[in-house]
Amino acid sequence: MTFRRFVEFATSIPDDSVDEGSEWRVGGEGVASVIAEILRSQGRQVNPPEFEGDHGWTFVARTQKGKYYFQVQHSGDVTVFTDDVTIPSLFGKRDSADHIALLTQLNAALQADQRFSNVHWCSEDEIFGAGAGTPSPTG
Repeated sequence: MTFRRFVEFATSIPDDSVDEGSEWRVGGEGVASVIAEILRSQGRQVNPPEFEGDHGWTFVARTQKGKYYFQVQHSGDVTVFTDDVTIPSLFGKRDSADHIALLTQLNAALQADQRFSNVHWCSEDEIFGAGAGTPSPTG
């Protein structure tokens, strides 16, 4: 099944990027912390977000079946990229159903949380300019 691994949205969480002369830092710590807490409340093990320079804020969420990388950037709207970083099985496969379930549950939480609006999921082609995305990671 095809699914989208990028999500963009607007948020009322303050933009915590820094742009003061020679000091510049991509924002997203506040949003990353909230998303990490949402995933924890859904039963995932999540490490604290870490600053990764131009990549923004990253963390890993673990389920019983997989390990998923999140990269958050907040500069105006928010962009979140996810990837399955689970070690493939003996046959070189990962459980995409687990990743889809994680993103579907995250989507439901984002849609229900008043701090987030205009939530839309994108493929790599859509995020880099060739489309508007869909309201669901599986749409």
